[in-house]
Amino acid sequence: MWFAVHGRINTAAQVEELAALLLPWVETVGPPSVDSVALQATVDAWAASVASPAATGAGLMCDFCEAAVPRWAYRAGPAVSVPAGDWFACDGCRPYVDAREWTGLAGVVGGDRTDDWVAFADAEPRAARPWPPRARIYRWP
Repeated sequence: MWFAVHGRINTAAQVEELAALLLPWVETVGPPSVDSVALQATVDAWAASVASPAATGAGLMCDFCEAAVPRWAYRAGPAVSVPAGDWFACDGCRPYVDAREWTGLAGVVGGDRTDDWVAFADAEPRAARPWPPRARIYRWP
């Protein structure tokens, strides 16, 4: 309102006048409080989706290192021990997956799950695509 009346600050007296109005107002303004119940419900829902074997395609963790958030998805056809569907990879694992360099991936990940990774390779994966997919905007003609 002050700026609507005065337009801008031109003098030191106007600075003091505006400060006298703003300081009491700033002391009454605070950040919103955290709703701990809603936060806990969100965390519980996320944990359930990660732990659930039915969680499909959510892309919550990298299928190779099982630690990072994935940025890439591979579509794999069925193999002996791997069902058809999406496998997710983070930025760190993707170069090793693209090159099918399982020994190097095991060194980076700190564990050897070569049997699973080779089964993935046998499933004839296609090229990685960005994850999550971009939203598509449909326009009515």
